[in-house]
Amino acid sequence: MQNLDERLSGAFNANAANSDPVNPAIKLQELFKIQNGDSAISLKVNKNKELEIHFRKRNGVLGTAYFKGKFQKKYFKVFLEKKRIPFVPIYSITQVNKLKIGLDKKGRLIINNTINHSGMILMMAAGHSSDRQYVFNPSKN
Repeated sequence: MQNLDERLSGAFNANAANSDPVNPAIKLQELFKIQNGDSAISLKVNKNKELEIHFRKRNGVLGTAYFKGKFQKKYFKVFLEKKRIPFVPIYSITQVNKLKIGLDKKGRLIINNTINHSGMILMMAAGHSSDRQYVFNPSKN
């Protein structure tokens, strides 16, 4: 990973370059819950430290989505969902969906998606978590 220093920008292929039978390919838009079928997505971090994603909506109109985040060492961190309700030891809920976004030395977009959903009522607890990394190549368009 390279140090970003607020230089995160570019156009990237929408389909992840890394996939296998356990982790099928995902589109860049799906990670941000954007509904469109573009083959490339452009993104940048603006002066307000928001991740700005430009895409074409299904009706052909250009759209922009903004996600607040912050720089940390070699990546830009965005919380798509962050909800914690602690009332320990009786009740507790945690719902976190976090994206760490960076660039590797080849200029590819690296997104680490961490999900943690868990809960507890009295002594019973349940939940699931996952941590997956996706690689997106720069767009040639």
